[in-house]
Amino acid sequence: MFRDRFSGPGHWNEFLELDSNKEVVRVDLRVDIGGEFYVFSRFFAAVDPYAVLLYKPLSELDGGNFRKSLRSEFGIVIATILKDVRTVVVPSEICDALSLQHESNGLFIQVVTRATQGAPVYYQELCVPATDRRLHISDMKS
Repeated sequence: MFRDRFSGPGHWNEFLELDSNKEVVRVDLRVDIGGEFYVFSRFFAAVDPYAVLLYKPLSELDGGNFRKSLRSEFGIVIATILKDVRTVVVPSEICDALSLQHESNGLFIQVVTRATQGAPVYYQELCVPATDRRLHISDMKS
């Protein structure tokens, strides 16, 4: 859907523990959940060393499983995944991306991953529209 590089201060700096002048890769995706509904994913990582994400075909990132992509591409093993979840009124731009009515409710999930040596690897925001389907947010599996 969208990707670019950004520099300067942003809310991602605190999660990635980056100086405000460091460049980050941002990738926005609409992820199909088994043909039942879509989830909006916004991913942030430092350009150095993850600049390859700027050039990979979006179709290769379509599933939004960055943990597996970074493991296969860079050999990075994620040791911890921290998740915070809250309900929100879904922002208009995300409603448009997910074909939702404006002012829809949903879950907002913030994910911070850390490598085995403790350094943050990436920060991800997920927006899950309200659904009758039972959702299971699992613990990390390799």
